[in-house]
Amino acid sequence: MHVLVQYRNAATAGAWKTVAYNFSNKTADGHGYTRRISGLPAAQYEVRVRRTTKIGGARTVNNVYWQALRSRLAKRPARYNNVTTIALSVRTGNRLAAQSDRRISVIPTRIYSGGRTSRSISGALYHVLESLGFTTSQIDSVAIDALETIWWTPRNETFDWATGDSKSALEVLQKITGAGMGYFLLSDGLISAGREGIKPWVGMITPQETTEELQTAFRAPSQDDYDGVDVTYINGTTWAEETVQCRLPGNPVPQKVESYTLDGVLDADRAYRTGMRRLSQWQQNCSTKTGWTAMRQLLGRRMAMVGRVLTSLNVNPCFTTTLLPP
Repeated sequence: MHVLVQYRNAATAGAWKTVAYNFSNKTADGHGYTRRISGLPAAQYEVRVRRTTKIGGARTVNNVYWQALRSRLAKRPARYNNVTTIALSVRTGNRLAAQSDRRISVIPTRIYSGGRTSRSISGALYHVLESLGFTTSQIDSVAIDALETIWWTPRNETFDWATGDSKSALEVLQKITGAGMGYFLLSDGLISAGREGIKPWVGMITPQETTEELQTAFRAPSQDDYDGVDVTYINGTTWAEETVQCRLPGNPVPQKVESYTLDGVLDADRAYRTGMRRLSQWQQNCSTKTGWTAMRQLLGRRMAMVGRVLTSLNVNPCFTTTLLPP
């Protein structure tokens, strides 16, 4: 059996270099050979193999198969940029499956730059924003750090999420803030975040600041309203999807249930709190007020809407509203 092996540098191309091998053995059983080409400089190579002897007749067995091609690295790099590596020594026995020693489960924790706390919601926000090219002057660090100090850290709210799918930057930022019962928004020209709940008063809006008339709508309760929420999350112990049922007192069997997926949360208690908050919104948010204003920097703020322009001595009755991001 005569076999030719040709190789060349893939980067520079050029002429093929040829190495010839002869194999012979008077046996009908299959047998294998390993041949090594040494003394090559470090590079990426193209390799091709072909046989030059013809296939024998019915009484001759001389089939040849190219089984594998491997390369030996004479040296290894000291580090890989932006890649975390781990070295393991695994000792197995004959009671494990053939591929068990190659299947290792790892729970990695990203280390954020700038000394930020790992797994924190604010650290995840800063990491995504900085990877998108945003600078410190474009990020509302005061509001994000305040949310971390006042709410997320004391309540042990973290963001634990991993994905191999392609997601938009806005979708990822919304997932991060949603893990802390918050939302992503733009405030005063800065990238910021807010949290659901009662907010302090920051000012008022008069009819002069609105571009359209304010409209009030009321939605009467009906059978089409959700009276239960099922929250699906990843359990931090089993790493399997689990569902938490959120129900109102006196209604253990709801008629219409919302299925909601919560990413970045590994705790059943946090999933339950988020689901009960959504259920409360479906049951109690019946009155809405809609208006338009060019003052987009007020999104996410708690404002007072006055009916008429205030005079010097007379104060008109007013009602309150909170501008939420769309």
